[in-house]
Amino acid sequence: MPISIVKKNRYQEIDALRGVAASIVLLSHYTWAYDYHFHLLADHSFHFLYGDFGVEIFFIISGFVIFMTLTRVQTIKEFAISRFSRLYPTFWFCMLITAMAITIFPVPTLGHYTIKDFFLNITMLPGLFKVRYIDQVYWSLEVELFFYFIMGTIFFLKKLRYIDYIVLAWLLLSAISFFFDFPLEKYVRKIMILDWAPLFITGILLYKIKLKSASPLNHITILAAFIIYCFYIEEKYPGDFTPIILLAVAYIVFYIYTLRGIKFLRNKILLFLGDISYPLYLLHNVIGYVILYRLRMYINNQFWYCIITSFIAVILAYAVTKYFDKRVVGWVKTKLTNILKRPSNS
Repeated sequence: MPISIVKKNRYQEIDALRGVAASIVLLSHYTWAYDYHFHLLADHSFHFLYGDFGVEIFFIISGFVIFMTLTRVQTIKEFAISRFSRLYPTFWFCMLITAMAITIFPVPTLGHYTIKDFFLNITMLPGLFKVRYIDQVYWSLEVELFFYFIMGTIFFLKKLRYIDYIVLAWLLLSAISFFFDFPLEKYVRKIMILDWAPLFITGILLYKIKLKSASPLNHITILAAFIIYCFYIEEKYPGDFTPIILLAVAYIVFYIYTLRGIKFLRNKILLFLGDISYPLYLLHNVIGYVILYRLRMYINNQFWYCIITSFIAVILAYAVTKYFDKRVVGWVKTKLTNILKRPSNS
C-alpha cells in the first residue's frame, strides 16, 4: 500500500501520548529533579527519576509525525514553514514568560540571564554556541531541530522512498558510535543525534506500520532500535532495569496502537493534556520551580505543593494554548506561505 494521507482522527492516541509524555516529565521535575537541585532528597519518600522516559516518548512521536508530514507536503519550503510556525512563535512566547517569571521571582541558582543568553536561546540552538538554556528542557528542542534537518535533507534530495535503508544505515551508525571510537565521532554523534536516533527511527517505521505499508525489515529494524537504545539507557542508568521496562511498555503501547488502535487513550483528560503539551513542556520547569520554592515555605507537604504547582502549570499552559498558540501558529504559517508565494519584482 503506498503512503497516503490518513484522516487526523486516526491519530488521537498520538495526541494523548503527548499528554502522557508531558505529564511524565513534569512529575519527574517536580519530585526528583527539584529535590535533587535543592538537596532535599531525604525529605520526601516519592521521587520519580525517569523524566527522560517522557522525552523518549516525544521523540518516537516526532519520528511518526515528521515522516507523516513529509509524505503530505510538496516542497521543502512547505515543510520548513510548517515546522517553524509550529515551534518557534510559541517557544519565543513561553521563553519570554519564563525569563520574566524567574527575574521577578528569583530562585537560588536559577535565572541571572545575560542579553547574550536570551538572544542565542531565541535560535533554539544555544548549545551550539555553548550558552546555557533559559530553561533546561530546551535541550530536547535542539535535538528535534537536528532531526528536522536530517529528514528535510532526505526529502529535499528526493530519497524518502529509500527510507527503509536510510534508517537502517542511521541505526548502524548509532550502534557503531556507542561501541567504537572513530575520527570526529563527537561531531558526528551530535549532528546525527546518534544517542536518540533509535527512537526517531522507531517512530518513522511505526507510521509505515500504521499505513500498512511496512515490510518485515521494518519490524526487524524497530526491534534492533529498541535493543540498541537499551545500551544507551544502561550507560545512563547502570544496573537499573526500570527505564528499560518503561521503554518496553512504551514500545508495546505504540505497537498496539499502530496495529489496532487503543480506545482508552482517547479520553478527554489525556486529549486535553496532549492539546496543551507543547506549552506545558516549555513552561512547567523553571516556572514550576518558582512556585514550588515559595509554596514549600507555607506547605511542607510534597503531595499538596506538587499538586498545586501542577494545577497552576496546566492552567498557564491552557491559557497559552488557547489565547496564543491556536491563534498565532496558523496566522504565522499563512503569512509565511503567502510571502513565499509572492512573485519576484526582478
